[in-house]
Amino acid sequence: MWIQTWNEAGNAPWSEVSNFTVNQETTTVSSVPTAAQLISPSGRTTDHTPTYTWQAIQGSTWYYLWVDDRSGNRISTWYSAEALGCATGRGRCSITPATRLVNGSATWWIKTWNNLGNGSWSTARNFRLR
Repeated sequence: MWIQTWNEAGNAPWSEVSNFTVNQETTTVSSVPTAAQLISPSGRTTDHTPTYTWQAIQGSTWYYLWVDDRSGNRISTWYSAEALGCATGRGRCSITPATRLVNGSATWWIKTWNNLGNGSWSTARNFRLR
């Protein structure tokens, strides 16, 4: 690479050449990710802004959280595995959205994704807010 500066008086001379290397990720993904296994919330809760937790999926780089409560779809947001703290594909992913849910039944799902496409939706998990 070379760098050239500029100001109102014009361009300065080009810098000396500087070489660099870009390291690319060595892990290759060979298929779309499988469905996530949901952990919580489930059952009854009084937390109207619950933390959603699921098993990380090897090869999934994004997760789509979909939540419906009695008032309809409340959350439908993509999260990067890196932002969720589960980019290694091991352990658990979790997020606590600020959206406040209403009392009553709620259902949530996760869809996985990587550069080869969408994975399957998880099995739905139900919980009840009181």
